[in-house]
Order: sequence, then C-alpha cells, then structure tokens
Amino acid sequence: MTTAVRSVSIMWTEIPEAIAPDLNEWYDREHVRNRVDVPGYIWGKRYRAVSGGPSYMAVYATEGPHVQAGDDFLAVVTNPTPGETRFAPHFYNSIRMMCDVSASVGDSEGGIAGFLTLTPKDGAEEELRARVVGTALPALVAHRGIVAAHLWERNAETTAMASRGFPGDNLPRSMMAPDWLLAYEGTSLDAVLAARNGLLGESGLRGHGAESDLLFAAMQLTFRYENKGRP
Repeated sequence: MTTAVRSVSIMWTEIPEAIAPDLNEWYDREHVRNRVDVPGYIWGKRYRAVSGGPSYMAVYATEGPHVQAGDDFLAVVTNPTPGETRFAPHFYNSIRMMCDVSASVGDSEGGIAGFLTLTPKDGAEEELRARVVGTALPALVAHRGIVAAHLWERNAETTAMASRGFPGDNLPRSMMAPDWLLAYEGTSLDAVLAARNGLLGESGLRGHGAESDLLFAAMQLTFRYENKGRP
C-alpha cells in the first residue's frame, strides 16, 4: 500500500459456483476496471478465501473517503453495465464497507493476505487502536514472511452514502460490516497463519478492548488492476 492510500472500499461476498467462472471473468475484465478508472481510485484487488470466508473479497484503494461519496463514483454505480445487470443479483451474504486507513506498516504487497475483524468495546477505542498500531502492526511486519500490515476503520457515513441501492439490513449479525479490519499481507499461507496464531491471539486483543466476535480469513490474491491515468 502506498502513502497515497487514505481510504479503502471493501466487499466480501459469496458467488454461486454454477456461474462462478463467467462471473469471475466479468468481474476481472470489466467490473474492477470500471471502478478503478474512476478519478481518485488507485488500485483494485480481488481475493479468494483459502481459510475462513466469505469466499471472495474485493479491496479498492482510493485517495480519500470523498472518492466513494463523490459524483464520479455515483455516476458509475447508477449506470450499470449489461454485465453488472446480469451478474450483480447473484452476489449473496455480501459485506460492504468503506474504511479510513488509520495506519500502515511496510511498503510491499503479498500474494496471501490475512483479514481479522475487530470491534472495540465502548470506550476502549483508543486503547485498542494504540495496541494495534503500536504493537501488532510492527510485530506482524517483523514476522517471517509478512511484508505489510494495515488497520482499516469503517467510515459509517461514507459506507452509507456509497452503499445506496445495495441490500444489507437483513444480514445476520455475523455478516454485518465490522467496525475495524486488521489486514496484513504475506508471501505464503504458512506465514499468514503462523502470524495469526503467534501474534493475534484473541485473549490478548480482548484484554486491550476488543469484543469477542473476532472473525478471520486468509485469502489469496487473484487479480490486481491499477489506475493508469493517475498523475
């Protein structure tokens, strides 16, 4: 992740296996590019779960939360392509969130990523943030095979604005967008899982203010597209 990234847009989802080959082809060849070419977007990535879930994840980096709430983005989402009209209704158990990048450590990208949801207890936001930013992220990047680590905090206002027209209120509690997401990137699945087990123990995080509903997924990077028109 570069220093220009101030915000990320995330979508976790499931896709019916029967149409997955066609849908994934459309998503990679059209949908990611359609989003990333919006002014203010930097890159888009797609992941496939190898441990945990939901099964698919897309992450888009932008220059700030204003991008997802802006007119250029709104013009794209309110004028769907024929492919989007065909495939979008098939997504299910989708989690959409727009996040501010609170901290990033490391200047590389890895092919396997770990994602851990975090919900701070009421009044414990500063304590948990200090623990994650000051201890967990540096420790992750110092771990063998881990090359970058980030704390992403959900921006409720931007999420609401950018999610207009997308269902979500009927999701079960376990599928609702988390408050925070701790993301880290590695060079192998073994490294990502070892870092999770060695550095991100649930008792330690709960002891510094995290709620108990910690969900984890390890995911493989399958596609990356960068906005070539940026200055």
